[in-house]
Amino acid sequence: MTDASAPSAPAPIRIPPTTMLDFQSSINGREYRLLITPPPGPMPAGGWPVLWVLDGSGYHGTVVDMIRNIGAIGGEITPALVLAVTYPSDDLAQMLSRRSLDLTPTPGDDQHMLHGAPGHVYGGLDGFLDTLEADVLPRLHACFKINTAQMALVGHSLGGLTTLYTLFTRTRLFQSYIAHCPSIWWDSRVLLTHEAAFAQAICAGKFAPRIFISMGGTEQDPPRFTPPGLAPEMLARGAAMTQMARMVDNASELFERLKILPGATGYEVHYACLPGETHMTTPFLTLGRALAMAFPARTAAQP
Repeated sequence: MTDASAPSAPAPIRIPPTTMLDFQSSINGREYRLLITPPPGPMPAGGWPVLWVLDGSGYHGTVVDMIRNIGAIGGEITPALVLAVTYPSDDLAQMLSRRSLDLTPTPGDDQHMLHGAPGHVYGGLDGFLDTLEADVLPRLHACFKINTAQMALVGHSLGGLTTLYTLFTRTRLFQSYIAHCPSIWWDSRVLLTHEAAFAQAICAGKFAPRIFISMGGTEQDPPRFTPPGLAPEMLARGAAMTQMARMVDNASELFERLKILPGATGYEVHYACLPGETHMTTPFLTLGRALAMAFPARTAAQP
C-alpha cells in the first residue's frame, strides 16, 4: 500500500535539445564552449537561420525561450537555431576575465575602470572573431544544416561593442547585427575609427545589413544601485565612468549617422532607448523587437 502523504521522487526535467561542444581555438589557443539549440518544428528546406549569441552562459536560456515562444508558438518571427558562445567554466570571475579579453579590440586606456578588475587583460577581439570563422562555423556546419544567408549576431555591453566592431570590420559575416547597450566608449571610442570605411561600403551598395541598437534611458544617470561586494571607493569610480562613457549619447549619435546612409535595398537601422531602464534590464526588453528585425515572419498576405 502506498502512503499518499509521502513525497514523490524527484522527476527529471526536460529542456530543449542542446548540443554542447568544447574546443580549443586554432587561432588563440584558448578554450571555448558552444551551446547549440535548434528551435522546435521542421527545419526549413534551406537550413536553419542562426542567431549567434555572445556571453552565451548568460543569455542562452533566455534567447532559446524567446525564440520558442514568439517564433515556434506565436509565429511572430521565423524560428532560428541558437548558437551561444561561452567558456567551459561555471566560475563567474573567470568568465568575466575571459570576456574582457575576447570582447575588446584593443588593450584600451580606460580598462582599469571595467569591472573594478585592473588585473584583466584586454585586446583579443580579432583573434576571437578569427576563431568564430575558422573553428566555430565549420563545427556548426558539421552538426546542423544552416542557412548562412540568414545569420545574426547579438551582444550586450562589451558584446554590443563586439557586435558593432564586427559590423564595421567584417560586415560580410552576418546579415543582422543586434547591439544591446554597446560600450562604444572603449579606448577613447576606437570603434569609430572604422566607421568611415563601413559607411563608404554601405553607400557603394556592397552590403545591406540590418542593425538594431538598444540603450537603457538611465545609463548616463549617476549609479542607483550598489552591486554586492563592491568596495565603497568603486562608487566614485562608477560615477566617473558614467560621465566618461556617454552611453546614451554615443549610441544615439551613431544611430543618427548610420540611418541616413543611402544604402542598398535591405539596409535598415533601428534604435530603442528605453526610459527608466538600466544597462542590465534593457537587453531583455528589446530582444523581441530585434529578433523581429533579424528573422521576420511571413505575414498572412505573403505566399
